Amino acid sequence: MDFTNKNVLITGGSTGIGFATAKAFIEKGANVFITGKNAGNLAKAATQINSTKLMTIVSDTADVASISALAKTISGTEKKLDVLFLNAAIGKYAPITEVSEEDFDAHFNTNVKGVFFTLQKMIPLLKDGASVLFTSSIVATTSGLNGSVYSATKAAVSSIGRIAANELAPKKSE
Repeated sequence: MDFTNKNVLITGGSTGIGFATAKAFIEKGANVFITGKNAGNLAKAATQINSTKLMTIVSDTADVASISALAKTISGTEKKLDVLFLNAAIGKYAPITEVSEEDFDAHFNTNVKGVFFTLQKMIPLLKDGASVLFTSSIVATTSGLNGSVYSATKAAVSSIGRIAANELAPKKSE
């Protein structure tokens, strides 16, 4: 598929799935924005990708003010997004009896609140016919040990994705 001059935003794009996806989109000609909360990881990703088609933006998906600043940065480029990939997430595994409130909140703030509000803030920046992708996981529907909080966040992401598909469907498709 040719993504020449298509504009892509990938949250959590400095490592893992997001990083690999950024490289793939750039190889197909896209202009790619990646976010991450760690400036060092973003700089390392930029060095490894080594493309003028990549723009890195420090942004903490768990913080709505940071998400708003991200939207303002993207808007300032005057580029509408063809693809929004909601990928940023954290995962720590522990038995239910050992999960702290801090860990619980960190998971839900990053994996759910971050996805929801990033989507909300980016909707006005999506081109008609844009694609919105969510990183969920099979754990959203399985019952593995020590993954209660992470699994719950991924179930929420899957639900948000299904509802967003219905709500955004009326936007014109290409």
